[in-house]
Amino acid sequence: MGHTWVGRALRIGAVALVASWCGAGVALAGNDYVPDGANDRWTYRNSRFGGEVTVAIDRTSGGWDHFTEFAGLGPSWVWTGTGHNWTYLWNGTTYELLTNFDARVGFSSSITIGCNRGRVTLAGRGETVQVPAGTFADCVRLELQTSCADAGTTAIWFAPGVGIVKWSEQNIAGPVDWVLVRAEVGGRTYPQQSGQGGGLVISGSFSATQLYVNRMPGTGPRPAPELTVSLEITNRSAQPLRFTFHSGQTYEIELLDAQGQVVTRWSDGRYFTQAIRTLELRPGESWSFTDRLAVSVPAAGQYTARMRLTADKQVMVASPLQVDFVY
Repeated sequence: MGHTWVGRALRIGAVALVASWCGAGVALAGNDYVPDGANDRWTYRNSRFGGEVTVAIDRTSGGWDHFTEFAGLGPSWVWTGTGHNWTYLWNGTTYELLTNFDARVGFSSSITIGCNRGRVTLAGRGETVQVPAGTFADCVRLELQTSCADAGTTAIWFAPGVGIVKWSEQNIAGPVDWVLVRAEVGGRTYPQQSGQGGGLVISGSFSATQLYVNRMPGTGPRPAPELTVSLEITNRSAQPLRFTFHSGQTYEIELLDAQGQVVTRWSDGRYFTQAIRTLELRPGESWSFTDRLAVSVPAAGQYTARMRLTADKQVMVASPLQVDFVY
């Protein structure tokens, strides 16, 4: 299938995307390396800070799928088409080719998204990647140029039939890897287990991966920008799960700097009862929590936002957050 046909379909899809940005369209089938099932979920863990972020497709429009996170590039509209392995990204103005997964090693394109403003090179194929979700063969590796010294995605690994299994980012503290720890793709669960499986399924969402703090001259105080964070847990096991809380506080939202130190807490200035509580999450039941964090930081830079339960079991989601000052 030629590139000319792809370009024509993308122009049609782009018109539909602009015309019905929040509408519900019919998504085209994902290609071999970027699955796009409505129920697909991927959870990644930060190798340096230990936080997690869960990725899903939250809406479609004109054949485009909106991923809540796409390999450190932030929430992204992605077009995969059908019958070929071309993959495009929407940069807010136009579509850009991410890569052709069928191309030979050395094939290159370019994107202009956030700190990734430069070349994307298909740098490897047939690679084996081992992550907590499993060992994946025949992976394709993309290498990306960044225009920021301490931010931006530098490499992405895609496994056929699974999607993104790992990506690497620049960080002020050094390189950081995000690795796949669990996923539900095309009706299959990773890591794959024999017999009856189950357990606690954790997902989360973050309203932004980049925020701006107004430092321009003016009179009067300016409110800090806010980040909305959600955490949802579901008991997929056959047994109830019990969580013990040592106060009336059920969850915490925090912002960590590049050294892993907490710089802002949602609970600061709030008061909670000191009673010990035990809550039971029944099989098939879900808990969902959403709140906002006022983002107050001492300096611009790369941070990690996370939301966690304050219980005896560790339950947490996390996402990178770039904070810039505007003067």
